[in-house]
Amino acid sequence: IQGEHVLEKETQFGDFVSFLPIDGKVTGVTLEGFKYPLKDATIQSFSSLGISNEILDAVARVTIKDGVLLMIESKDA
Repeated sequence: IQGEHVLEKETQFGDFVSFLPIDGKVTGVTLEGFKYPLKDATIQSFSSLGISNEILDAVARVTIKDGVLLMIESKDA
């Protein structure tokens, strides 16, 4: 993810999402519509800040000012 990305709540696959920085750190991370929202945060490598969040709203938004995030979506078994 770079810039902005919109996620729609999925009932088929689950709504757990983790975000990991690809290249050291990502700045200006804002998460809206999630259980654990963030505003203008920095996520660095090996930080648990972006791990195991949950989409609560019908539409969730991820905004990044600088860097690239890997997004992993998973479901509860």
